[in-house]
Amino acid sequence: MISRVKEWIAAHDRALFVRLAMTPASHATHRWGWLAVTHLGSAVGTVSAIAVPLWYGDREMRHYAWIACAALVLTFLFIQVVKRRATRDRPATPHEGPPLARFPDEFSFPSGHSGATMALACAYALAYPGVAIPLVLLALLVGVSRVRLGVHYPLDVIAGQAIGVATAIGVWVLMR
Repeated sequence: MISRVKEWIAAHDRALFVRLAMTPASHATHRWGWLAVTHLGSAVGTVSAIAVPLWYGDREMRHYAWIACAALVLTFLFIQVVKRRATRDRPATPHEGPPLARFPDEFSFPSGHSGATMALACAYALAYPGVAIPLVLLALLVGVSRVRLGVHYPLDVIAGQAIGVATAIGVWVLMR
């Protein structure tokens, strides 16, 4: 029974991936736009989201940046442990040719970019509720970009984002 449910979920995950992933025939501007969004979840993007407030922020902002930093580091570590245990291969491109973005590592589940951006978005949203909606929407867009660029299945993204949210809330409760 469980294996049938897992097969059903995997089949629907693959089908949704094929519908959402772009092809090389997609307009170059469209591809570049999604690449720009996805790079917000890269090491440079996420570390910058912590470094700028640490260097230029007031005392309160630096405190919240340290909370965001802890959420980011713990999310990264947890995702790496899960990736090494799950060992889900990256999706095969739904078209002939290479993927539209570089794979940061060989495993797909869960998405590190999605987890990192959601951890940061939630940590800062808890500190600054007035910017919660744009931050969370931006983190959701990073997740969509990972599927659009063909480097993650939708469930990889959802799992990464769930880890990011849980970690940020846990760190917030402990460090606030």
